[in-house]
Amino acid sequence: MICLLDVNVLLALRYVPHTLHARAMTWLSELTTAEKSPRLATCSSTELGFIRIASGPAGWAQDVNVAIKDLQKIMDEWPMSFLNTMSPVTSYRIGCVSRSKSPTDICCNSPQSTVAFLLPSTAAFPVRH
Repeated sequence: MICLLDVNVLLALRYVPHTLHARAMTWLSELTTAEKSPRLATCSSTELGFIRIASGPAGWAQDVNVAIKDLQKIMDEWPMSFLNTMSPVTSYRIGCVSRSKSPTDICCNSPQSTVAFLLPSTAAFPVRH
């Protein structure tokens, strides 16, 4: 079984003050006990959502850079698969795949994080007038 983690679970796992932190940790502990090595996964939209919310008004992360590092810390602690929910042309994994531009080359704040996800895919699609 693959468990696609939602944004709220990622936030709760990373940030101890989160109201659901204990519940998320208990769930993951029970899952690990039951399955020995559970298959956890993220996708572009959950990773982007984590970065947007963590670096936004909620104030979990100081900025986009810190949010990306926080996401990487989760993935370092609990190995996860990446479910490519988009075509190879438009797939752009935040923080985990080598690429020529980092999200911080494109954006500097939470609202712009969507641009960091979408901008690299725009070159693949011609504009129609």
